Amino acid sequence: MTSTGADIARGGTAAAGTSAGRRHPLFALLLLALVPRLAAALWPNVMYPDEIFQYLEPAWRMLGHDGILTWEWREGIRGWFLPTLLAGPVAVGRLIAPGGEGAFLVPRLVAATASLSIVVSAWYFGARISRTHAIVAAFAAAVWFELILLAPHTLGEPLATALIVPAALLVTGRPSPRHLAIGGALLAFAFVCRFQYAPAIAMLALGACWMRWRSLIPLIAGGLAALVLTAAIDLAHGAVPFAWLIGNIKENLLHDRATEFGVTPASAYLVNFLIVWSAAIVLPLAAIWRGARHAPLLLAVALVNLVSIA
Repeated sequence: MTSTGADIARGGTAAAGTSAGRRHPLFALLLLALVPRLAAALWPNVMYPDEIFQYLEPAWRMLGHDGILTWEWREGIRGWFLPTLLAGPVAVGRLIAPGGEGAFLVPRLVAATASLSIVVSAWYFGARISRTHAIVAAFAAAVWFELILLAPHTLGEPLATALIVPAALLVTGRPSPRHLAIGGALLAFAFVCRFQYAPAIAMLALGACWMRWRSLIPLIAGGLAALVLTAAIDLAHGAVPFAWLIGNIKENLLHDRATEFGVTPASAYLVNFLIVWSAAIVLPLAAIWRGARHAPLLLAVALVNLVSIA
């Protein structure tokens, strides 16, 4: 962001702050976002088997129960960070509903609630321009159907996104060293949740510190602290820290294990966009075109992510 943009950010954020004597619009928008997300969490559905077998099953086994051990865990290509985070909600769910349904439901409710970080971040991104922008941005994040659909699923992708978006808010503008450190930690946790987002995370980190290279010091310090914590979690489970990352790359890039489950060309992303949106895709494209003037780094991060995962 330019210095002018940063000045607007400070003024806009202050204008968007809580006003005495009346309810903050962000609270209403968060309620608007929470209701469909909780409904999606309560509705029994599984989008991908990974959300059960790669995350909830290991968390269940951590609590001393029998569970299914998939080939990914036998080969050691999954890390323990997410299952360890989910073990608490799984345990709480089991206490509430001992039959097993609660162990599935409570983690989904936690994941759905965590996705509200995207709505809050959208508000403050918009507040860097004006209060109206804050309301529109938060409203879009609250009701965007894809965010609602993915919010309750215990997968690395939505959980990493719930970390990356607030991290982007913290490290852009004119962040303090403290905000840079927290943002760096969130980006590191997002990397551990979904290491395929590494190119986009690197783009965000480098873009935020462009021409201000000293900002990299607190950002990297925060990231390293988070990585040390995740390494300690691996060690606590008897695993070599980040051996899962090396094993995953070896199995999927060198041995092509992922291709056994299907391959689609990069053009599938464009086809899917057109299938879902049809002619209405013009509307989000127009919004992206306008928004790129105020937050070009966010657009660059999104494009890097699309290209890298394609």
